[in-house]
Amino acid sequence: MPATTRRDYLRAAAGVGVAGALAGCSSDDSTTPRLGDLTALNFHDEPHTVRVLMLDGEDVVYWEQTHLSAGSSDAPSGAAFAGYPTESGEYVLSARVDERAHERWARVDFAEHDAACLGLKLFVGDNRTDGNDLSVMYTTDSGVCRDERTRTTASATIANGTPE
Repeated sequence: MPATTRRDYLRAAAGVGVAGALAGCSSDDSTTPRLGDLTALNFHDEPHTVRVLMLDGEDVVYWEQTHLSAGSSDAPSGAAFAGYPTESGEYVLSARVDERAHERWARVDFAEHDAACLGLKLFVGDNRTDGNDLSVMYTTDSGVCRDERTRTTASATIANGTPE
């Protein structure tokens, strides 16, 4: 099976953006989305550690890290996070690469998204960042909120992903 390239991810992002604008997410009366997918991909030619912190107000509801082996623009390494809250909530997710200072964390505020679900991809060293910085892409495609066995993970839509 051929490796998935950055171009494949960007092509999926364009398609999902159009489909998401037309279809939206599944019907859910929640005012804030739930997290359906959380994945990290490393396009940089060095290994990195990605850390994720998820807050509900001031309460830490998820704190995890994953180690990514060296990747490339044609063959990124990747890992899926597990054990994060899957119920709807007013979460703020912050992510960083290696030991970046707090002001360099990328942030996603779930309350800013009018959707039933979010799928998040954390990209290290892709074409939107310098070297080994982190960018965040998201999707509101209802496929990311399906059962683990059937959900798709290749879809993404560009978000406000540059680190603060």
